Amino acid sequence: MEEHKQYIEKLQNVSRETKEGISTIWQNMNAVNQSCREDIFTQQQVFMKLKLQLHNLSVNSESLREKHTNLEKEIKKEMEALNNITNDLHLKDWEHSTALKNITVLQGPPGPKGDKGDKGDKGINGQDGNTGKSGFPGLPGPRGHPGEKGDKGDKGDKGINGQDGNTGKSGFPGLPGPRGHPGEKGDKGDMGQPGSQGYTGTSGQKGEKGDKGEKGEQAPSSVPAVIRLVGGAGSYEGRVEVFHNGKWGTVCDDHWDLLDGMVVCKMLGFKGPRRVLTSGPVFGTGTGDILMDDVACTGRETSIFDCIFKGWGTTNCNHSEDAAVMCAT
Repeated sequence: MEEHKQYIEKLQNVSRETKEGISTIWQNMNAVNQSCREDIFTQQQVFMKLKLQLHNLSVNSESLREKHTNLEKEIKKEMEALNNITNDLHLKDWEHSTALKNITVLQGPPGPKGDKGDKGDKGINGQDGNTGKSGFPGLPGPRGHPGEKGDKGDKGDKGINGQDGNTGKSGFPGLPGPRGHPGEKGDKGDMGQPGSQGYTGTSGQKGEKGDKGEKGEQAPSSVPAVIRLVGGAGSYEGRVEVFHNGKWGTVCDDHWDLLDGMVVCKMLGFKGPRRVLTSGPVFGTGTGDILMDDVACTGRETSIFDCIFKGWGTTNCNHSEDAAVMCAT
């Protein structure tokens, strides 16, 4: 009896240490999650600042591009005016040369001013000039607005099954189970051979009442979570429901895909998913709570409860979004 009592005390100590270890792990996980959320918020702020700077640069680039275009137009006008001036100088030089040839030694008095001459014929086009050097490349235009969201694409072909992952590390040892019920009373033993009659002894005094025994440990109230498919033609298809804290509930189809279906089908002993269904009560709508949302499995988990999700009972869905799966038999 004393050894049994010591064994129970050891189990209680192990259970207490395990609970403290789990509590420490949860605290560390919460600290890591808080740090990650702060880092993500900081990165989002940096991204918004960069996006604003990029928008300002785009506006400045558009303004510089307009100034560059206007400057090119002004230069073109100046070049045209310069060509006209050059042509006028060539014509005057030709007239001056002709006048010099007709000069005589004796210069008479200047004659009266002649009438304005007729407009001369159009001169011969000059030879094409050499090709000018290429101008500097223009500034890039501003970024366009995002296009409208496209229609939902057709469902892709089933991908090739990935290689089996490495065996995961062994989990922490489970808590000791509840104390078992007392065993049934054994059969009565065979009667032994009669011994030799002893001397008649004196009657002994009545013993004192024994101490009250210790109260046994209460069995744990939580039930291990399980999974089932409801509403289908057999156990291989239907609406996904999970059992948690003594009640059944459904799973929301947000981000529900073949990787999630792979884990569910493996839990139920099937090869894998033949099809996953979202946004439609093909197998009827569930009742009660929606226990899981935003499930994101990698396909390597052995249980859907090892996958990432929002948390038990945390959801923004209704039962028209219950997830479903068809497993390959």
